[in-house]
Amino acid sequence: MSQLTVAKNKFTQLCENLNERDFEAFKGFLVDSLDLGCGHDHHHHHDEPTVDSAKTSKLDRIIDHLRSSVNVYAEAPEENIVYPKEGKFDGYTNKNTIHVDGFLYSDDVLPEFQQSGAIPTSYCKDCNSKNISDLNFISHSFSTQDLDYVFSKHVLGRYNLTDLTIMDVGSRLGAVLYYAHLFTSTKKLIGVEINPFFAKLQQTTLNKFKMQNRVQIINEDFLTLSQTINECDILIMHNVFEWFCSQEEHKNVWYKLKNQVLTKKGLKLLCCPPIGQSLSDAGIKDINIDDWVKVIPLTSDDSVQIDAERQSDFCLYEIK
Repeated sequence: MSQLTVAKNKFTQLCENLNERDFEAFKGFLVDSLDLGCGHDHHHHHDEPTVDSAKTSKLDRIIDHLRSSVNVYAEAPEENIVYPKEGKFDGYTNKNTIHVDGFLYSDDVLPEFQQSGAIPTSYCKDCNSKNISDLNFISHSFSTQDLDYVFSKHVLGRYNLTDLTIMDVGSRLGAVLYYAHLFTSTKKLIGVEINPFFAKLQQTTLNKFKMQNRVQIINEDFLTLSQTINECDILIMHNVFEWFCSQEEHKNVWYKLKNQVLTKKGLKLLCCPPIGQSLSDAGIKDINIDDWVKVIPLTSDDSVQIDAERQSDFCLYEIK
């Protein structure tokens, strides 16, 4: 192992052991020291890894920890998945669909797990035949590329998050929380997760990686948290209800959201899929979205790593 590799590993370990306040102070010291040359004639190049590489390394370690904590499908024990019978996912069944968590298995690493056989790619339509077809893949978590976009200047990064509180509804493994804690200055992050297994896993992970500050995990039904919701500035909702309740229950949820829960004027909602699609999938035709929220246009440029089709899954709203 080269001296450079050893130095990088020691540096990364040092950064991971610092709490956020000390890390920010150390980062300032480091930048100042590098500018002064640290007593050596080293030159700073903009294409060299920055302190953010330590944060990226920490996120990778979190992902490795979570992979070892859940099964390959990232499902909780006895979790009940309900396959939508209408809309975009019509025809998806437990036979032709698998859940591959986008946070744990990004497009960069997924082929490796598929080639090893850990994650299947196809299924047999008829037992013991050669009539096979590709599996449908569904994720209930954002990928790191999704999160890069979500917290970029094109979406939530347009706001000064230092004074804001963000709630992730159905926080599951905690992808939004870990990413936002590492790469943003968001004042407070709240993860609401009704499943006790996932809520405990998130808290354990936060404790393990010393990320408890600024993050709160609430193991309750989101629909009962009106007071907490009203203390938030931004809510993130990703596939929150579609795969976990019947269409009739899904319909009732949206009526309650519109009339009782999401009523705070000025509250921002980042939804994936957009509200219109969710209402359509629930069979709702009598909620006028324009009377409830206004759309905040999102932007894009060549720096965005997700394609236009994926970008169209995101929509930012403000409650009127």
